[in-house]
Amino acid sequence: AKVVNVDDFVNLRAGPGFGNPVLREVPLGEALRVMGTQRLLTPGEAARGARCRAACNELAFAPDDAALRDRVEGCIDGNVFWYEVRDAAGTAGFVSRKYLAE
Repeated sequence: AKVVNVDDFVNLRAGPGFGNPVLREVPLGEALRVMGTQRLLTPGEAARGARCRAACNELAFAPDDAALRDRVEGCIDGNVFWYEVRDAAGTAGFVSRKYLAE
C-alpha cells in the first residue's frame, strides 16, 4: 500500500485510532506493507463498526452494487477501518484506510 489523500504526511500510530501516540510521520507516496490484520475502530459506537463490516462483506459478493460501495466509502471516509502496517525500516503501527491505496 502507499500513502494517499494527504498534503504532506500521515501519522503512523501505536494503535488504531487518532487518540493513540504517533510513532512517525509517513510522507505522501511512501510504500507501507499491510500486515494482513484489519482492525475496526468504532469509538463510542459499536453498531457503526458492525454496519461497516457487514457492508464490506456484502460488497465482496456484490461488487457492482453502487449503494453498498457508497456505504463502504462512507466507512472509509469516517476512519472506521484501520490497518496494521510496517514501513521500510521495520516500524509497525496503524494507519486509517482513508490514507492508503494499493
